[in-house]
Amino acid sequence: MLFSYNWLKQYTPELPDPHTIAKILTTHAVEVEEVRQLGHFTNIVVGRIDSVEAHPNADRLRVCQVSTGDASYSVVCGGSNLSVGMLVALAKVGSQVKWHGEGELITLAPATIRGVASEGMICAS
Repeated sequence: MLFSYNWLKQYTPELPDPHTIAKILTTHAVEVEEVRQLGHFTNIVVGRIDSVEAHPNADRLRVCQVSTGDASYSVVCGGSNLSVGMLVALAKVGSQVKWHGEGELITLAPATIRGVASEGMICAS
């Protein structure tokens, strides 16, 4: 069975670190096989797509306006399933992601993709 440390912390704010919890559980209740960190998510937020337009210089790209509540970002994206009102994971400039989920982490910088500025990346699973 998997448990999210952040989920547990919502109900018990004074929890020790995950490795200490694993030792306590193993000693007093059940064996904990592993403690793993699933991701390194900094500067990645939930955004709502306000508009989706065709990229003027590329057939398979789209230009999306994504709102996070405090700001709006223009993002060039290749996703074909994007629609207005959709909630997405938005990696803002400065966040670290794996390109297509593989390899080493890269730090996102402002980019111009085929002549259109992009202020982040819409992330897929």
